[in-house]
Amino acid sequence: MAVITLTECTVILGITGSAQNSIITTNIPIVEDHLLHLCNNRFFDGGIYQQGSFDFYASNGTIVSSNSWAADNFVAEDQAYITGSYRNDGVYDVVSVATKILEVNRNTATTETVTEELSGASVIVSLITWPKGIKTPAAYMIQHLNMNRGVVNEDIGEYGYPKDVLRMLDMWRRPLFR
Repeated sequence: MAVITLTECTVILGITGSAQNSIITTNIPIVEDHLLHLCNNRFFDGGIYQQGSFDFYASNGTIVSSNSWAADNFVAEDQAYITGSYRNDGVYDVVSVATKILEVNRNTATTETVTEELSGASVIVSLITWPKGIKTPAAYMIQHLNMNRGVVNEDIGEYGYPKDVLRMLDMWRRPLFR
């Protein structure tokens, strides 16, 4: 499930009507990527993941495992984070789950899917569990992307977001050691 739905975003921001729906929908996966980087947190569900070697097939947007996705509790409409692959790291929406086949899209706003790849043995596919409290800062980030481009503000932080919005993420931030 995405960090925030179109309906949740419009309710939080008090938006009525549908004039901004396509812009909001387009910006949800962008904000998800920004949240992952800003928080240095993949929001992994520690109990639902697979690690190993997977085959990625672009022609049908699938990831094939030697283990059962269903037995590991992956379900349609989940969001998964892939890390350790050669070409497919990132957030994916789970479209369908079969025993050893996971069908995914890069995000629901597009039909972008995985890149053809026979992976190495250190790939992790993990369920993302977004905390409920992150919906409000996500909505404000979407609002900022939609309406505040070009606005000069002295209190701007990473990715151009206002610092007061970024401070709302502090409870989910993990230290980054370089």
